Amino acid sequence: MAGYLSTSVLDDYEKATADGEAKGSHFSFTLTIAAEDLARLISDETYESRMVGTVEATALSPTPLTVTDGFFTLFVTDQSRVEGKQMRYRMKLGAADGSNFYFEGFKNIHDDPGLDMWTDATTLYVTVHRGAGADAPVMGKGILRITPGDLMRQLTTVKALNANGRLERLETVARFGKYFAGTLWNVYGGIAAGETYFDPSAPPRKKRPLRAPAPEVYPLPVGGLTLRLTRYRGG
Repeated sequence: MAGYLSTSVLDDYEKATADGEAKGSHFSFTLTIAAEDLARLISDETYESRMVGTVEATALSPTPLTVTDGFFTLFVTDQSRVEGKQMRYRMKLGAADGSNFYFEGFKNIHDDPGLDMWTDATTLYVTVHRGAGADAPVMGKGILRITPGDLMRQLTTVKALNANGRLERLETVARFGKYFAGTLWNVYGGIAAGETYFDPSAPPRKKRPLRAPAPEVYPLPVGGLTLRLTRYRGG
């Protein structure tokens, strides 16, 4: 993911991003996320996967920063939004000169008006602290993004390690994919509407009579055949 970080605008993510872009304050990271327990990842929304990788941020260091103590939470309930979820990132950043920073980020997974599923899944709001923890002073804010195409390519890199054979690897990746797609399916309406349920034991619905005048039937010759068009006059 890549975007911009501002060290002067700290009260608004959008304004901070615009300020960072104007000043050429680039921010990007390359991360590897490892979940050691798929069953907990799927059943426990507070489960934290580990993260390792590097960060490039011109406002923090002229050289790449190393990620330590990185944790990622996939779909945790957002207490501030009804039926909302968040993806959360937390990690320490170490610079070559010994400086330490703390990174917090979140993606809002929530069905707002419009087609916003891909925007939500590809937009990360970030806060950087000057120090080794979340209680250190805030020194930067911004927004990072990834294109939907790159996100889909990332999903194809999901691998199951320590599996007993090819079949178990495929089944494990499929379980994760079903959980990931299913959560998005349940959150978003329209393009990813929630499931409906069919009760085979329910009695048939009573057919409602049509409240309209008698229909008008018009013959329509087509290619040697005659079709009948039926028109109902509505109010």
